[in-house]
Amino acid sequence: MTDFNTYLKRVPSEHRDKPKFAETLRSLLGPVLELHVLMKRVPIDYDLDNAVGKQLDVVGEWVGRNRYVSIPIEAVFFTFDDTEITGFDRGVWCGEYDATSGMTKLDDDSYRFLLKLQILANVWDGTPEKFYDGVRSLFNGTLSVVIEDHQDMTISIGVVGKALSSAQRALFLQQIAPFKPAGVRINVFMLTQYDDVPLFAFDMNTPLLQGFDTSGWAEIIAN
Repeated sequence: MTDFNTYLKRVPSEHRDKPKFAETLRSLLGPVLELHVLMKRVPIDYDLDNAVGKQLDVVGEWVGRNRYVSIPIEAVFFTFDDTEITGFDRGVWCGEYDATSGMTKLDDDSYRFLLKLQILANVWDGTPEKFYDGVRSLFNGTLSVVIEDHQDMTISIGVVGKALSSAQRALFLQQIAPFKPAGVRINVFMLTQYDDVPLFAFDMNTPLLQGFDTSGWAEIIAN
């Protein structure tokens, strides 16, 4: 970043050491330099991965989705009783105005996850390849999916990568509709408590599907 001293060095030597001249120059350039710093931060502050609070709300306006859900998301608040789904690093803290029955206003992390799913739906062309690439790109490689077409009007979607929070998992299930052909039933399989572990599959050895000892048993969470 260009600072005041950079400009002061460009002043001729006969004026550079004059305190009043330097202060006058500082008064004139100070607001401009502050504005320069602010403008350089705008792309960062409104980047989807960095934005928080009101900045994230503005990103949501561009994407076309706000942080409020019409139907409360149930069974997502932190509890000691279900450590795999709503325990530490999985459950969401109940907000000040949230009803005890469920979440209606998404926290920043959950809202950011929803916006990424909405962006994917906005640009998806209907092909599995575009879905794969979109998930990997938007989630920076922390989340991947694998789709299996059973040729009987049903498909299975396996979710692999960083284990999702309870709210993120619920949002994924709510948003899955745009990514399936009409009349096709979806089974969704997900590892609920392991990070970056492949899904178990017979006779498979890929980054997402592997066999015994190197993979985890997935739980079916929607069908």
